[in-house]
This record gives sequence, structure tokens and C-alpha cells, in this order.
Amino acid sequence: MFTRKCEMCGTEFQTASNRAKYCIYCRDKVQVQRNRTYAEKKKSGSAVKIGSEQVCPICGKTYTVTSGSQKYCKECTAGKKRKKSAPNTEYLKGHYDYIRVNVPKGEREKIKAYAESQGMSVNKLLLTALEEYQDKHKYDKTSSQSSCYTYFLIRGNFDPDSITELLGLVPEKSWRIGDKRKNGTVYDFAMWQYGTCDSYDVYVENQMLKTITPFLSKISALKEIKQKYDVEFTLEVVPTIKSSEGVPCVAPSMEVMQFCCDTDTKIDIDLYVDIDE
Repeated sequence: MFTRKCEMCGTEFQTASNRAKYCIYCRDKVQVQRNRTYAEKKKSGSAVKIGSEQVCPICGKTYTVTSGSQKYCKECTAGKKRKKSAPNTEYLKGHYDYIRVNVPKGEREKIKAYAESQGMSVNKLLLTALEEYQDKHKYDKTSSQSSCYTYFLIRGNFDPDSITELLGLVPEKSWRIGDKRKNGTVYDFAMWQYGTCDSYDVYVENQMLKTITPFLSKISALKEIKQKYDVEFTLEVVPTIKSSEGVPCVAPSMEVMQFCCDTDTKIDIDLYVDIDE
């Protein structure tokens, strides 16, 4: 049930419809007024008849009226429905905080164009980027020591359940194309993740090896996945280094490189340096 405020008398009322504008006491009055207005239009000859030919005020094309409330041709009506009205100032103040973001000179239009190409507003693009960054770097960066985590990632156009069945491994995280993010946008690629290792080792190759070990006996299955689907394999390595500590060794071992060579897996090292104050 929705709680609405009557636009005529101001009384709050409960309704099952999220489009209701009037309480039960006022809606009959409104309907009487509508009937009176229509009767006056009909009498004056200005009422639009169903089946008559009219000119669309948006595109100028002629269309046949199919309902009493129709004002535009079908194409323009559909276009107006797709365009959502911008929230008013009062709504924005009540539901959002304001943050100003400065971008390099000349980049604003590029960002706007990219957001439009992804079917998003700039605001939604930035929120989506923030969400994905937080999701990828979810591990605690306030630690007083260096840290690192590794995982194996499959990304592309596929059904995650098919990957699970072929590999015999249940993913730690996955989504399908079309699944919704928390902010309402949808993923345009599928993802399957497994083998996260966050036990920091100054020799990061040991973490890489722990991540790929479950896949060493499944190289033929990985090759089959490569042949059947449009995918890419990635061994993600995300170290965060404290500036006051020694630098870890992030070079992969021969065994890790052989696995990547056999399965056409790329290694992505996303390195962060935490400078002590």
C-alpha cells in the first residue's frame, strides 16, 4: 500500500496504486468536473473524436486518434514515456547530498559523451564507477602493514552456471549479462570469480600459485570454455604497499607463467602504494 496526499483537499490516504492523485471523497468530484469539461468541449466542437485524423504537435505527422487522451502520434508518445522528468530541487535536497567534482579542462564533454554511450547520466556513471572500485578493493586499506590479494576471473559473454558445471567449482562471485547493479544499472558482461587468496606473502608468486592450484587439473576444461564462449581469463593481483616497508616480489613463478601460457590467461597487477604520513 502507498500513502498519498490528495491533490484536492490535502488529506493523506492509503491506496494500492502509486498513481492515485485523489482520495475517495474527491475523486468523484474530479470525475464530475472532467465530464462537465468534456461536455463543454463536445458542445463547442473542440473535442477530439476517436478515429479522427490529427496532426502531432511534436513531429508534424498525421496520426489516427485511438483514445480520448491521445495527444501525440505513437512514436512521439513512446519517446515521451522513455524520457523521465528531472527530479525537482526539493526532492534532490531531501534525498541526496551535493558533491562537486572537478575534471581536467576539456574532459567534461568526453565524460558526458561516454556516459550517454553507456545509457547513463554522468551522476550514475560516477556512482557505478565508485561501486565497482569499492567492490574490487574491498579489503581493508587502513592496515598498518602491506597487503595483497589474488583471484582468478572469467569475463565475457556466457552463462555463469555453464562455467560452474564445466569446472566443477562454485564461484565466490558471479553475475549474468543484464543483472542489475545496486544503483539500478545493468551489467553488459558476465563475470565468474574464484580462488581468492588474501593471506599476504612478500613473495606474491605464492599467492598466485594458491589461486591457480584448483585450475591446474582443469586446463582442458578452461580451453573448452575458451572455444565455446567469448571470454577472457585474468589472474588478478592487487597489492597495497606501505611506503615504510620493503617492496614485495610480484614476479610470477615459472609454474604460474606456464599455466597462463597454456590457458591464454593474462596477469593484471593493480598496484597501490600507501604513503605514511
